Amino acid sequence: SPSKKGTKALSMRALLIFLPAAAGFQARAPWVSGMRRATSLHSAVEEKAAIDPRLAATRAAQKELMAPILASTPAGSPKETFVKNLNAFMEDYAESSYEAGYEKENFVEIIGSLLKNVASNMKSPYTFEPFHRAIEAPYDYYRWAQSFFNTLIEWDKSPCEGAANLAKINDMVAKGDNVILLANHQTEGDPQVLTLMMEKLGYEDLAKKVVFVAGHRVTTDP
Repeated sequence: SPSKKGTKALSMRALLIFLPAAAGFQARAPWVSGMRRATSLHSAVEEKAAIDPRLAATRAAQKELMAPILASTPAGSPKETFVKNLNAFMEDYAESSYEAGYEKENFVEIIGSLLKNVASNMKSPYTFEPFHRAIEAPYDYYRWAQSFFNTLIEWDKSPCEGAANLAKINDMVAKGDNVILLANHQTEGDPQVLTLMMEKLGYEDLAKKVVFVAGHRVTTDP
């Protein structure tokens, strides 16, 4: 609130707290923890696949997408470790997308686009300008990122506090004011997590107006 001197008093109370629960596969995936998944997990997944054709179709699509990559990777080469980790990620992401309610076609579109763009950018890296606007045409990278991260959040276990402040922020932005949010930490996935949360609370237009400030490593790391 304004002080008597006309400056803004700094409040240390958080305006918005969101505690996203990550999809369970992240804790058990070898590409994250370096630990092997338990045999019981595979058994549970195979049991699901035998019962639910949607999961079976998604798992089959994952194997089809990875088959040419696995086949072209020489055993014992430096590339082999990366490809094995990629395959482990793909297996777990397939299950996560199934649990999020995605169809096989959704999984293929998301992962197919990921593989295509990773390969393209490894050959010719995208150059980011100091101020980068989300690219939504001819391919909608913004929506792709939203779809990708949506599978990784267990929304029923992800509480949000201070949501009423979004209404105040929305009103201020509509009047032409600027609002600066200072996060207590940041990871590469925070923009998608925050904007997904805002969309679910009914502030999709506001979410698209958020400008995220990031260090150079976010745009320059391979």
